[in-house]
Amino acid sequence: MNSMNKDIDSIALIGFDITQGPVLKWKKSYSKESKINIDELYTNFYIMFKGGGRFKPKSIIFDEFQLVAFADQMDLLCVFLNRTISQENYKALKEIAETENNQQGNVKSTPLESESDQFKSHLIELLTNEKRLTIQQLKKHFPVSYWTIRRYLTDLEADGKVVRNNEGKTHIWSVK
Repeated sequence: MNSMNKDIDSIALIGFDITQGPVLKWKKSYSKESKINIDELYTNFYIMFKGGGRFKPKSIIFDEFQLVAFADQMDLLCVFLNRTISQENYKALKEIAETENNQQGNVKSTPLESESDQFKSHLIELLTNEKRLTIQQLKKHFPVSYWTIRRYLTDLEADGKVVRNNEGKTHIWSVK
């Protein structure tokens, strides 16, 4: 038995059907205690390797395993390996990358603000400046639907950042 065979967890062929998308054509497990649930994840694996874009990976290293894929037209032959790069190699790579990052002047990265976080910040800013607004009044400031604004306002209300008052059938929103 080849020494590489003992590192193989499983092999699977993922194809593509015009109506169903990615389909698992077959799989074979070499390990009795596999950590990889191919039945649940084959679509994700297919998209990772065959998704749009100019650069296509040949392998991807996960925390618990490594996936090497061989593309043949619309099919993807996947080999799941038990091993990933060694912990020592990972630590060495991380140290090199962090040293380079520090030399470039980037000591700490700032967390990215999602689009919804930006939207919510803008809502709070408007409500702070205007004190009390209806969704119809807020809609003038956003190119989105009434229901989208309402959804973000109810999220902010659940977070305790805004309050809703009723005046007749109209909801008036303000910062808490």
